[in-house]
Amino acid sequence: MMARGRNFRRRLIAALALMILFTCYLHWQTKNTSIVVTQHPLLSKYVSGQRGNGGAWYIPPSWLEDSNAPIENIIDAATLALGASLSLSERQIPHSVIPLIIHQTWKDTHPEQWPDIFRQSTEAWLSGVDSGNMAYFLWDDNGIAQFIRHFEPDIESQFYALPSNVERSDVFRILVSKRIGGIYGDMDTEPTRPPSQWIAPEDLQAWQDSETGTVYNSTEPIKAIVGLEADCPPTSDLYWRMGYFYPVQLTQWSFAWAPGHPILQLFINRLLATTQAVSEKYGGQLGSYSAQKLSMPSTH
Repeated sequence: MMARGRNFRRRLIAALALMILFTCYLHWQTKNTSIVVTQHPLLSKYVSGQRGNGGAWYIPPSWLEDSNAPIENIIDAATLALGASLSLSERQIPHSVIPLIIHQTWKDTHPEQWPDIFRQSTEAWLSGVDSGNMAYFLWDDNGIAQFIRHFEPDIESQFYALPSNVERSDVFRILVSKRIGGIYGDMDTEPTRPPSQWIAPEDLQAWQDSETGTVYNSTEPIKAIVGLEADCPPTSDLYWRMGYFYPVQLTQWSFAWAPGHPILQLFINRLLATTQAVSEKYGGQLGSYSAQKLSMPSTH
């Protein structure tokens, strides 16, 4: 009798503890949902209110006027947005052929569960969507899987052989830029101005290289925008003391590309060659510490 009584009390205490935890979770969920609605209205509008199969997306209504194609998933939506963006220059960054399409990635489309910095940063990206003629895509894990299966089936096994989600995200941003084009931004980055204002007429003026004397003056539309992450003297050790692999290093946390840019395919070719070489060296084990250490610098 005493043993049964003690077991009953234990079960009762465990049930009460689970009830308290569940109540706290519901309170936290409700509070964070309220924060999204009141403090981040654009997240509520363009993410929470635009969820679909593969993520969340928004295409300006004017882009859809000439299309009756059904949109069943994020692949359909992205393909439609690409076609619409190429049909009118007003749907591209001025002075360029880069679509006004923003891409971001995260494992889910529930802002109430995100870190606050993600909510704040994504709200900043969405301000450009809200005030301009721009499309927006938030790719979740399922959407990335759909993308790889649809656009890059030949490299699906190599893509999922990469040892971490971070590395797969690094590669996906290249692939989506190559296939769809547009602007990519990490979830913890914020644009200092809307992408529609990233290129001004003065940016297109001729300039002279002070070291070689060469004058550069292109009249072609811009096809890529990439920032400098590291710009250190190549003869010093400053770059690796700052945590960089190379003295001059380009950003990958935000950039913009015209679809089909050849530099992006060069990246993919180099990545595949590197992963193949590393895989052969370590018996197909890309997840080992030694394999990751060897391959990491070559994929940046």
